[in-house]
Amino acid sequence: MMQQGEKYQCTNEECGCEISVTKSSQIADSESQNPTCCCGEEMELMESSSRSASGKGSRQQTSR
Repeated sequence: MMQQGEKYQCTNEECGCEISVTKSSQIADSESQNPTCCCGEEMELMESSSRSASGKGSRQQTSR
């Protein structure tokens, strides 16, 4: 079941698509299955550490 806040990335490096789940599935007994990307490849759940590894926001913390 997909949960709100999860992020998935395409396994095709040339594609690079990422999606974020904005609402959890309401079907409790749904099979655990990764979504399929628009390019046709399976997407994988991103680790929480991958989000911070992107470097976004790291330049905002500067000492004066």
